[in-house]
Order: sequence, then structure tokens, then C-alpha cells
Amino acid sequence: MGQSVLYDGLARKDIQDVLGCFGAFIKRYEQGESIALFPSKDIPERTVGILLSGNAMLAHYDSDGEMYYSQSYEGEGVFGSMFLSVSTDDYYVIEAKSKCEVAYTDFERISEFCENVCPTHVRFSRNLYRLIV
Repeated sequence: MGQSVLYDGLARKDIQDVLGCFGAFIKRYEQGESIALFPSKDIPERTVGILLSGNAMLAHYDSDGEMYYSQSYEGEGVFGSMFLSVSTDDYYVIEAKSKCEVAYTDFERISEFCENVCPTHVRFSRNLYRLIV
């Protein structure tokens, strides 16, 4: 893993440990696959996707079916319906632009520290917040 905001101050083992602490599950995607669709019946509203590797693009489709590229994620990123202003007629698709690895967890698992308040969890959560804002 290269240096980035998400991994700042963390080793590969730290990332694996904290994702376990979050109860995250990891999915891998091939180039061209849809990673997520919002709004979605399959992804709970409070679920956060954390792009761990690869490149992805967020596309916004309006009520007329017009597509607009909204955001690109390169090597790291955080996404979820809570970060989008989804109207009833619009939808968003996150597409893998290369092979991607995404961890999914409930936002509450990130924002509430474990009973041990381990430094790794605190560091990773702070790094995630830096990506979001």
C-alpha cells in the first residue's frame, strides 16, 4: 500500500486489524463492474464503502437519464448514500475503472470506538474523516 490519507500512520496489518474491528467485509471487483448503486435496496443506508485499492468513478444519472461524472476515486475513497443528495428520480452508480477492493461496514462501527479504544481504530477513523471532509 502506498502512502495516502487513508493509510497515513498505519501498516498493512493495522488496516486488516481495524477492518476486523469494524466487522467489515471485503469485495473485489473487476474493471467495468458496478460497485454500488444508490439508492439501493441491497445496500443499507448506513453502509459505508471504503475503497482500499483500485480506481473507481461515481456517475450521477438525472431523471432524464443524462449521465454526469461526479467524482473519481483513485486508490482510496469513501462512499455511501449518506454522502449523496439522492432525489427520488436520480440515481448514482460507482463503477470500477480498474480492479478494486472495497470494504463495507456500518457507519456506526467507524464512528463509535471499540471498548479498547485502540489507537489503530482511532487513527483509521480520523483518516477516514479526513477523506470525507
